[in-house]
Amino acid sequence: MFKTPLEKTIGTNPISLEIDTGVVAGVVAVFAPLITFLYGSQGTVGLTLLLVIIIMDWITGIAAAKKKGIYTSEYGIQGVFRSIVVLMIPSAAHLIDVMFEMPNSIFYSSIAALAYHNGKSVTANAVIAEWDRWIPTYLIDKVLSEIKNKKVRADYRRNELEYEEKRRKSAQKEMNNSENSDNS
Repeated sequence: MFKTPLEKTIGTNPISLEIDTGVVAGVVAVFAPLITFLYGSQGTVGLTLLLVIIIMDWITGIAAAKKKGIYTSEYGIQGVFRSIVVLMIPSAAHLIDVMFEMPNSIFYSSIAALAYHNGKSVTANAVIAEWDRWIPTYLIDKVLSEIKNKKVRADYRRNELEYEEKRRKSAQKEMNNSENSDNS
């Protein structure tokens, strides 16, 4: 009997679809009110914009770090925590707006400031990853200081990694020498 790719993946049992739908509905039922409380009912567009820019920053940041030879999982984990904090700032701003009965002024100001800052990071990362041929020169000119700072941090990080590698090799060599002298 012929099965479609979807049937091969999830099977033909209709219950499996109901369970998946139930799980999705449950997750949405829990998180939708929470997101509305934290960011406001009108804040989803701003939050989506910020989330898209953060994802672009992750992608370009990983590409730049790999290009510079400094990408490590520890480095990436720090970026995830940073992104969580960045996404919490508009929530705090929204709650301040609610507390002072303001029309999302602080919320949208925080979204604009964070989107601008992260947008500069995306552009600088893209240049470092050597994707600059797709970026207008005037945008690159606007973020030259960010590019310079990222390159300095990348060089510092590369030196740290090289030092850590030398220490690890030295410790391994000492351990091997110690084992050889014990066996003699």
